[in-house]
Amino acid sequence: MSEGNVKQALKSNVGAAFAIPVEAETFRKFVSSFDDQGEYLAITVNPGIFADEKDFVKKAGGSLVAYSKILFENPEVYEITVNVLINDVAGGENEGVSISWRREEAERINYDIVLESMFGDYTIPYKLARKYSVQKALYEGLTNFELPQYNNL
Repeated sequence: MSEGNVKQALKSNVGAAFAIPVEAETFRKFVSSFDDQGEYLAITVNPGIFADEKDFVKKAGGSLVAYSKILFENPEVYEITVNVLINDVAGGENEGVSISWRREEAERINYDIVLESMFGDYTIPYKLARKYSVQKALYEGLTNFELPQYNNL
């Protein structure tokens, strides 16, 4: 998949309440690589303004689910990672959340039900993810996030 194809597919099809829209202001980077399992995709975005730590983490997880619903339609894609950057006080960007899963994890769920269920439990994508990491300052600001700061299977 090319960066242009991915941006177009996500721009016109991601309407989930908790997903970061893929637009010029939010999109930062796309990486694709192939190995014997297929194609690995990594998408980096920055939501800009967010309400609080919970909102940021919810948007990161929701983006993985919503983007996967579109990108896993390509049978070559076997893993998707979403990296969500957070603005720092110096005007730069730092990694806020990285969350990833493979096709076999995603195939066990109904994307729409997970996205709807996130209204009540924003930790669902993290419970399903193959791996994730949450920046320390974000993690410490979370309430009702009864998962470790890192999960790396």
